[in-house]
Amino acid sequence: MSSIIEFRHEIVQRLFSTEDKSVLQKILHLLPSVSSLQKEGDWWNELDAEERRFLDESAREANRDEVVSHEAVMAESESLLRRQRN
Repeated sequence: MSSIIEFRHEIVQRLFSTEDKSVLQKILHLLPSVSSLQKEGDWWNELDAEERRFLDESAREANRDEVVSHEAVMAESESLLRRQRN
C-alpha cells in the first residue's frame, strides 16, 4: 500500500467484512472519540476531493453489500500464487 487512500480503503473493507464484535470493540477503542475529533475540527474537511469521492464510493459499495471479505481476498491470492508456482 502506498497511499493514505489505499490504507483507508483496506481498513473500510476489513471493517465492513468482520462480524466479530470483540474486534469491532477494539477498533472503536483505538480510534479517537467523535467529541475529540470535533474539537480538532472535522476531519472530513481535511480530505481532498479524491479522498472524499473514494470514501463515498466505498460506503455506497458497502451499503450494496459489494465488499469482499479479507478472508476471500487472501484465499484468492493464495490460489493465484499456487498456480503461478506450478
